[in-house]
Amino acid sequence: MASPPGSPNQLQGASRTSGGISRGRAIGNVFNYGDLKDSLPLMLGPVKGKIYLFISKADPATINPSRTSPSMTFKQIVSASLTSILTKMVQSYSPIKTSNHCIFVYEEGLWVIKGRFESAIKENDDVEWTINGTEYSLHILLSSFEPMDTTGIEHHASSSVSVSRFSTPASGHQTPISEATSTVSGAASSIPSARLELMTKLGISEHLANRSGFSLPLAYQKYLGYLKAVKTLESMVAAGTWSGNRPTGTDVIEIFVSRSMWFDSYRPTFSKVHTYPTMVAWLEDEADAPGNLEAWGVERAKYTFKDLAEFLKNGGRLNEEEDKGKSKEKKNKDKGQRANIEAKGEVKSSSAEKKSKRKAKKAS
Repeated sequence: MASPPGSPNQLQGASRTSGGISRGRAIGNVFNYGDLKDSLPLMLGPVKGKIYLFISKADPATINPSRTSPSMTFKQIVSASLTSILTKMVQSYSPIKTSNHCIFVYEEGLWVIKGRFESAIKENDDVEWTINGTEYSLHILLSSFEPMDTTGIEHHASSSVSVSRFSTPASGHQTPISEATSTVSGAASSIPSARLELMTKLGISEHLANRSGFSLPLAYQKYLGYLKAVKTLESMVAAGTWSGNRPTGTDVIEIFVSRSMWFDSYRPTFSKVHTYPTMVAWLEDEADAPGNLEAWGVERAKYTFKDLAEFLKNGGRLNEEEDKGKSKEKKNKDKGQRANIEAKGEVKSSSAEKKSKRKAKKAS
């Protein structure tokens, strides 16, 4: 709209420069107190919500927050940061950290594992609060449940716990997938049929799903297997050839190892090892793979994730002084044992000599 002839001012979209009656207070331009209710929490500052903490050693699949009394409750400023929430909870109840139990958050009818305390703090996942009117609530489970299916892996982080995944039948009762699906016979008898079907679709070898043994090269094969499986999944989804529901990242991870083990040890180390070609060759464990001393710089009877983390932290080497200290300690221990044996021998010899003299004296 153009300005009236002879107008000294540019209208900037207004119909006139004088004689207006709205004066900037047209509908929508000024706050209406009748709209206060919907935005009240935002206008009054941070909103407080209630956290319901459940502490249990039972299978998470059997814990229904709506039918189970919480162990305790907390009032806290609503935050989407799990790190922020746990850090503040620890100030009131330190066993959340010191117990080293697994943290679960109840989301969309499922207990979703976040790992053990240190892992959950590090990952800092977003959480969704339940809103009922003007009340915010969050359900957290501190679980010491140890399933029979463990990795048996010796490493520096906390022992692993499998994620409890649920299916919801028509009755509404929640059942873990591992129970809802039958297992198949043969070499893969310990693998649930639903997981085995997923492995078949993604072309994952059954030996990579075996958790009965451990070595770093085998763990590295599992890591590479996961990366390849995710790439295959993305390609199939993009091409429209994937049938059925798309699996989550956790579904794919748990084919190989538990989620907590993945985030505690696998991803932090194997994602960084590519900058050390000799170590990569050692992990790939081919026929021409380098020896332990060439790859690690230190000869040890076995190597764990703790060693690999130390190797990466030190820029591609292990702490030789630590090995020397252990060797010296062992030598001193052996020396002490030999001294004890010799001392015992001398005592026996002295005792035998005394007996011989007494016999000789009696004979005379």
